[in-house]
This record gives sequence, structure tokens and C-alpha cells, in this order.
Amino acid sequence: MYNDTDDHPSIEAYIYQTDPFRSATAPDPLPCPLKRNLAPNDAGLPIALRRQETGDILASHGLPPNFSLNVAQKSKPSYPGGDIERLVVTVGFRGVASENFDAAREEINAFLNTTHDYNVDVEVMDFDQAPEKHLKVVLPDELQDSLRLLEPEGNLLDDRFRNLIVQGKLESRKPIIQARKARRDVTEKWGQKDFKVPGI
Repeated sequence: MYNDTDDHPSIEAYIYQTDPFRSATAPDPLPCPLKRNLAPNDAGLPIALRRQETGDILASHGLPPNFSLNVAQKSKPSYPGGDIERLVVTVGFRGVASENFDAAREEINAFLNTTHDYNVDVEVMDFDQAPEKHLKVVLPDELQDSLRLLEPEGNLLDDRFRNLIVQGKLESRKPIIQARKARRDVTEKWGQKDFKVPGI
């Protein structure tokens, strides 16, 4: 979780580390944007076989027995230091938010790292409250009002500004060069047409 001794944590790190629905050992904020690959069998299978021990640890911290256990290689493409894949074990619940997530995470992490030769990151989370998807962008009220005048309906973030420029609703700093249309030559096949030759 968030450490008050950190001098200048990034906003992303602060939000991630203070999330009450997700507790993770990863030093860098995951998962947005997240790239997930299957873990190699020699790493993922032994961890998956430890489900019973993982369940016992969760039960000792008062967490329910219904949970999912996923092992994957995760990375953050184009993020500083995020291109390196990391082995992440995700313990997921549905509709469970507990103060014991941190303690359970630490014990599971210590258990897995002492029984395997891999450096494993562990996260315990509530899938309903901490979905693994991009953060929702909130536009300022002034910008929302201006864009809504241009686009009365629809999702403002999904609309392409290029389309608005082409329609003349926005002005571009640089002129947009329209793609040239391919020239088409139309010909007629006389063999398939009824015609009369003069003088015959």
C-alpha cells in the first residue's frame, strides 16, 4: 500500500497503491495499460498446483474459499521499465473487499517465493471493483460542454477529431490533404451489345 515516506509519488502510483480493492507486491503501478501473456508451464503449473495451500492462507485471514487463481506474464508496453515481463499471480474475488488483503498478499508472496525459483509478484483483488482495464478519462466541464455542442450524441472520447475536421466543425493547424481517388476507365464490350453495322 501507499507509503507516507515517499517524497513525490506519481499520481498513478498513489491511486494504485491506495486502492482498497487491490493489494499488490508490484513496485510499479499495474495494470493500466496491461499486456498479458500465458506463463510458461514450468512456472505457471507448479504455482497453480499450490491452490490448496493458497486457499488455506486466505482462510487464515478470514477470506472466503471462492476465489480464482491466475498466473500470467504481465507487462506495460511503452511504460518506463514496463516492457519487461513479470510473473504475476492474481488471486481474485467477486464482491469481496477486506482489510486483510495486504496480510494475505504478503503471506502468499512469501510462500510462493520460498517454494519456487521464480520471482513472483502477487496481487489480491476484487474483480468487481478493480477491473483490469484502462482508467476512465474525465474531461473538464468546459471541454465537455464545448465538445457536446459539436457532437450532441455519442461518446466524446470515441469520436475521431479527424472526422470533425473533415466535416468543417473543427479547424486544423495543418491542412489535411485528402487522399486522391483512383481513376477509373469505363469500357464497353461490343460482343455483348446489340448493334447494327451501317451498309449491312
